[in-house]
Amino acid sequence: MIGKLFTKNILILSVINSLFLVLVLYFIVWHYGIDIGYFTVITIILSFFIIVYIINMLLLNNYIEKKIKQIFLSIFKIKQNDYTRDKYGVNSIKEIEKEIENWSNKRSNELIRLRENDEYRKEFIGNISHELKTPIFIAQSYIETLLDGSLYDEKVNKKHLKKALKSILRLSQIVKDLEMISRLEKDTLTLDKEIFDINTLLIDIVDSLELSAKEENIDIKIKIDEDKKCYVFADEEKIEQVLINLLINAIKYNEKNGFVKIYCKDIPGKIQINIEDNGIGIEDHKVNRIFERFYRIDKDRSRKKGGTGLGLSIVKHIIDAHGQSIEVKSEYGRGSVFSFTLEKAQ
Repeated sequence: MIGKLFTKNILILSVINSLFLVLVLYFIVWHYGIDIGYFTVITIILSFFIIVYIINMLLLNNYIEKKIKQIFLSIFKIKQNDYTRDKYGVNSIKEIEKEIENWSNKRSNELIRLRENDEYRKEFIGNISHELKTPIFIAQSYIETLLDGSLYDEKVNKKHLKKALKSILRLSQIVKDLEMISRLEKDTLTLDKEIFDINTLLIDIVDSLELSAKEENIDIKIKIDEDKKCYVFADEEKIEQVLINLLINAIKYNEKNGFVKIYCKDIPGKIQINIEDNGIGIEDHKVNRIFERFYRIDKDRSRKKGGTGLGLSIVKHIIDAHGQSIEVKSEYGRGSVFSFTLEKAQ
């Protein structure tokens, strides 16, 4: 559209200029009485038109190109966040067009990300408000009941105090987990990496969770050679937290008489730890969100079983801080497998 308009304007301008030159030529011929043929007149007129058209095209093209480059320079300064520059690394209109198109696409993608982040922020604020409100409300209710007279009732006072304490402890744990995630995201949490035997750590954790598993009729199976050492280089305390969170989730989201399997794989330069269960599984559209803060696969079950809703988010941040990866394979109604890697000790 712009190209057609540009060509049309040049043609009109060239015709006007040519007519002016023809009139000048006619005046000269008439004034001096010069006799020229009809064919010569047509040739002169066409020659005038072509020459004028080319000159107009070059002049206007040069003028427009300068103006476009000035516009691009302004965009370039915004893009580079440098308002002191007066030059840029492109010369032709095509290069400018390509640069502007790339810049436009980048800004469009940034706007999409900003909208997504805004939606995530709104959802996060809603989730954290709910998670904090619940224990505060419960603790407040029991304390108010005690102040209203049941403080001196030996049948209920200790019961109410214990329940209020339980809610306060849950609130405290949420704050601690949020603080840890914040430190992990800001890279201010120092990892104390050392060489340790992952098999020994797995056995100790399974032993500590055995009672909880039995209460839910869950059988924890650890498939490792207890006599064989498997050394990794990582922060043992943080990896212990990762394993505990993953195993607690495997127990929590399992069915009665279910099982949890733990096994390791030796891959080049790394050790892969796998935690498999035959629990409720995760729906496909939820798999990509399970590491988000406060995201719950089954909200009713999660709140009945306790927890802050931050466990998997912490797990992901700890593994990322180690420069390693974690992945999930799940089939809804059949179970899940959480797998993460650790650096193998040299």
